[in-house]
Amino acid sequence: MKLEKAFSLDLERTMTAADADYHYQQGAIRSKFSFKCPGLDCDAQVTCANLDRPKEERIRDPYYRVVSDHSDTCTIAKDIRIHKGTKSVYDEEYSDSDEYIKDAFRLNLRPPNNTQAVNDDTDDDKHTDGIRGQSQTTKSTIKRKQQRSRTVSSLVASFLNGDDFEVQLPVTGIISLRNLFIEIDGQQIGNFEDDMRIYYGKAWLNKSPNGNGFSVRFANTLQHEELKVRPSFFINDALIKQSGYRKFQQATLEALATSKPIDIYILSAVGPYLHKSGSHINFKLEGLEYLEYRQTYNI
Repeated sequence: MKLEKAFSLDLERTMTAADADYHYQQGAIRSKFSFKCPGLDCDAQVTCANLDRPKEERIRDPYYRVVSDHSDTCTIAKDIRIHKGTKSVYDEEYSDSDEYIKDAFRLNLRPPNNTQAVNDDTDDDKHTDGIRGQSQTTKSTIKRKQQRSRTVSSLVASFLNGDDFEVQLPVTGIISLRNLFIEIDGQQIGNFEDDMRIYYGKAWLNKSPNGNGFSVRFANTLQHEELKVRPSFFINDALIKQSGYRKFQQATLEALATSKPIDIYILSAVGPYLHKSGSHINFKLEGLEYLEYRQTYNI
């Protein structure tokens, strides 16, 4: 979810990402994590992506990305939902500026049909980005029909198989499959690119005491300056109920919530972020199409 403006916790006012970039260079803003939603009564955290990246190393200018949930009464979130309408997250990520690249795969982030459970373990090579059954002939439609795509599940399978090929990311372009994956292994989160990557590692799945979902906590740590903790994220019950994936049904996840870890893969648009408490490092799960897991049998 993207924002045009965010509230700076350091300067205590709402500003554009360009303004934030200026004040960061002046030393008035301390971190790309020190922003929140500008809506009243909403404390959703916001990351100003690329803010801490030297200008000569940037592929794109700083921009805002919401990394935690809006409040139920947030008018900003309501406006965003209305603006999106029936557009999928996939359509929101890619645009006409992302030109067709031969032999490259795009990320298929379309959720499955919510009314019917689907098998999401199949390869998506033959699924195009065009809309089947329609005969539109615009330049944009032609490009989309030609571009191949793969789900996160399919990318994980190829990665584990030792394959390598080019993946086209929104806006920033090409990356190799091998470089798309980052193992969680004690890194400083400030060293990660503010771009789509698949982070992975062994993790524990635990049912929330409140019964509203599942928490996922990785076995290995990440760091932010002196803070060193095991990163985590939350699978909201609402996502589970809306999902058409068999592997994310309530009963399946409850069966996985044992003492044994599983291998978790999460696609993240801007990487892990420092929680506003200053004591946690979290990922934002955009949807279950951004997540994959494999059971560990050798533990």
